[in-house]
Amino acid sequence: MIQLRPFQEDILNQARTLIRRGEKRILIQSPTRSGKTILAAAMLGNSASKGLRSWFIVHRRELLRQSSARFSTCDVKHSFIAANEFYDHRRAVAICGVGTLTRRLEKVDQPDIIIYDECHHMAASSWNSIQKRFPDAIHIGLSATPERLDGKGLDVYFDHLILGPEPEWLIANGYRAPCKIYAPNPVSMEGVATSMGDYAKSDVQKKMDKRSITGDAIGHYNKLCRGAQFVAFCAGIEHSKHVAEQFTANGIPCLHVDGESSDEERAEAIRKLESREILGVSNVDLYGEGIDLPSLQAVILLNPTKSLTKYMQQASRGATPEENKPYYVILDHAGNSLRLGLPDDPIEWSLKGREKAPKGSKAEVATKSCPICFAVVRPMVAKCPDPCGHVFINKERKVTVKEGELQEVDVAAARYKRLNEQRAADTVEALVALGQARGYKNPHAWAWQLNKAREAKQAKRRG
Repeated sequence: MIQLRPFQEDILNQARTLIRRGEKRILIQSPTRSGKTILAAAMLGNSASKGLRSWFIVHRRELLRQSSARFSTCDVKHSFIAANEFYDHRRAVAICGVGTLTRRLEKVDQPDIIIYDECHHMAASSWNSIQKRFPDAIHIGLSATPERLDGKGLDVYFDHLILGPEPEWLIANGYRAPCKIYAPNPVSMEGVATSMGDYAKSDVQKKMDKRSITGDAIGHYNKLCRGAQFVAFCAGIEHSKHVAEQFTANGIPCLHVDGESSDEERAEAIRKLESREILGVSNVDLYGEGIDLPSLQAVILLNPTKSLTKYMQQASRGATPEENKPYYVILDHAGNSLRLGLPDDPIEWSLKGREKAPKGSKAEVATKSCPICFAVVRPMVAKCPDPCGHVFINKERKVTVKEGELQEVDVAAARYKRLNEQRAADTVEALVALGQARGYKNPHAWAWQLNKAREAKQAKRRG
């Protein structure tokens, strides 16, 4: 039997309520490391027991294997609709590769329930063709970041949004590892073209594929997290190859993989990383979503992006909590955290996406840097938490930052303040009021989850 956490039970109950009402297009948002695959296994295992046929759709080979392992752990019997995998129509549950599935839609049994993993890809023709082909099925999307890579919403594909717990709640309750961020003075992106709402890949690769930048990444890796297992996200295939070569040449074994690498090469890279035969894997958007690498201790960002979805997915890859891993390190040489904030910031997700800022307007500053020690902190922090103790002056001023020097993004100070606010709110009503003051989309659900977790902890202490 699958043992769900209280917040997972709440999500599942919300989904069931909507389905009983006749709703067929539901999106579940829940952060990285909140157990969305386990939640899917619980849904589909239950539907199989009722004789319903269901699909769980993924878009990478690695996710196919990982999902199968999770379903097996949960004792959910399943088959596959994927290249080089056997499809057994007698199984009620199938884990599907999206590419193979779209080519076999006329040959497979019609499903009653379809769950789309990483459903922010729904705008792709291969994904939405499946939804269009089976309008009578129940369609459930899963994503930590429920909007397209260009920031547009998913209301064309889903009618209802269920919100899971926030990242900081998962961290406070031990379900997600906290991060410690260091960010360089970002490479100027002036003159870089925009394509599909993000920086043009060819221009970004020219900006980032330089020995000086990679050398800086190697230097700060050795300084801040030497020996840590890491994944590096690069701007292009040649860039990724050069990064892997330079890390390896400097005594830090690293392999490059990309979407064109064979299944064997990709599997071997992960195996070698997990066994510590290598310390790093360099890639281009290959391991940015869904991949669970518990041993990962660092993430290196070398690909500037305007996409909140891409940034949060990549920056959260090290968030699996492990014993003897009090936090994981993000080395943000792309400056994404300076543009987009912290990966565990609360986000007001909506099916409509985010409003695009008017042309020429300045985006809201997500962080600020200390002129003394180069730490990067949230705008509301009045005093630098680093040993320098610099007191910020609340006015605009030009700051000279030493080139290439990493700046620590403060996570602890703001989180400590927020947790103290939550501790002071000792009733459900007070928590709801706090959630409303913070502008949460669903303060009542957030308050209920937090209060239930408190009760569970108290019960454990009494037991």
